[in-house]
Amino acid sequence: MTNTDALLVFSNGTILRGLSWGARGVTTGSVVVDHSISGYEDALRDNANTSKIVLATSPHIGNVGARGDKPYLAAGFIVRDPAQIVSNWTAEGALEPQLEAHKVVGICGIDTRAVVRLLNANPGMKAGIFSGIALPETVRNLDRNTEIPQSIQTELVNRVVESEQN
Repeated sequence: MTNTDALLVFSNGTILRGLSWGARGVTTGSVVVDHSISGYEDALRDNANTSKIVLATSPHIGNVGARGDKPYLAAGFIVRDPAQIVSNWTAEGALEPQLEAHKVVGICGIDTRAVVRLLNANPGMKAGIFSGIALPETVRNLDRNTEIPQSIQTELVNRVVESEQN
């Protein structure tokens, strides 16, 4: 797992820092909260979640691994703590390579409880995940404890809001 900086940006201006996980790039859209303890692949493959960002509320994701070759339909995946080791006998591989193969842009290291509270207070709010070359160079070069410049914050929020209107 070679994580780099990633940002989770909401249309209300909230920005959370995390690490990239899965495909790198940008995805924007509605956030769907998955409350299941297992079955993250079902949520990623669910037709109802096509082109949406799935938020896993279970804190530890990926220890069951990945199974089957059915495509993932979700566009993004938000998790708190991805598993370092696959520990299920039914696993056919690790989850992160499958996310990459299906171009699911992911972010980890996020306080998913805080995100659920934010979404409950702002129903229907859109979000975006930015990582890799989709993350502005200014942010990629910042120390993780340095505040993101306001101009970059505004640019990222505007990209999420614009996607809302399309």
